[in-house]
Amino acid sequence: MTGDGKIIARAQEALNQRKIQRETMFRLRREEVFSKNANAKELDRRIRALPAQAFRLSLEDGEEAAEKISLLKQESFQLRGELAQELVLMGLPHDWLDEDYYCPKCRDTGYVNGKMCDCLKELVAKEQTRELSNLLDMGGETFHSFRLSLYDDTPLSGSGISPRAVMKVVYDVCRNFALNFGEIPENLFLSGGTGLGKTFLSTAIAKEVAAKGFSVVYASAQNCFTWFENEKFLRDDDASRQEVERMLNCDLLLMDDLGTEMTTSFTVSALYRIVNSRLTGRRSTVISTNLKPEELASRYSPAISSRILGEYKVLSFAGRDIRTLGRRG
Repeated sequence: MTGDGKIIARAQEALNQRKIQRETMFRLRREEVFSKNANAKELDRRIRALPAQAFRLSLEDGEEAAEKISLLKQESFQLRGELAQELVLMGLPHDWLDEDYYCPKCRDTGYVNGKMCDCLKELVAKEQTRELSNLLDMGGETFHSFRLSLYDDTPLSGSGISPRAVMKVVYDVCRNFALNFGEIPENLFLSGGTGLGKTFLSTAIAKEVAAKGFSVVYASAQNCFTWFENEKFLRDDDASRQEVERMLNCDLLLMDDLGTEMTTSFTVSALYRIVNSRLTGRRSTVISTNLKPEELASRYSPAISSRILGEYKVLSFAGRDIRTLGRRG
């Protein structure tokens, strides 16, 4: 699983804010108790002084130092018992002043033994979904809500296969791609006319994959090429450099509307870099386009066509514009 620096930074900030809120609540709790009970305040002061004494003694050798450390442990246990009694007498839980971490496993740091804790992974997934929601119309686009009934069940002339049967295969491949994401790197090339469900299924894939904590970047082909152009020609455009970095290194890139941009030698070069870099890095990509697979070589280059058609699962969408059909039904 590859981290998206932009998303992880936002998740880390959310974790830090949660930590600050917890520490503030704990501080106010202590202040309230100590303002009402001077003995509890003194007991707490003595307890907090013991670790420093134990540390100084640990730097010394000999049985005497070890005995003193043992006595400090006994004193700490006794003082904590007395403090607990004071709290109970105040009508409070005996552990009211104990450190109360939101996540005991990582103590609200977000990491355990150098690896991302589940609590931070959960925040990353939430931030990822929020990021995608800002880019996509993420309403009810899920695999469960995809309606095959909108596609004609009448066999196409010449093939004997109906659009519904074609789209059942497309749906199954997209769903399996999302459900099994992270096991074996795969790539999809979604080809078909406007309104056949390419964006719907792309969104459903994005939701499913992001919910697992994988980094997902969605962008139109035009935006992708603009970021590359700005990275190359505008030295101070750190935002574009960051977007290019995210696009090349995220776990899943969804590039929408390939072929709607103005094709130049620069866009051809950028597309090859995207495709080749992500294939080499074994990172998954989903490209959606109105172009037919056989148009890739003439529109871009034989090298790009060869890489995509050789390494991507090509899914050709069929049927009529389901957006108008959906409004009717």
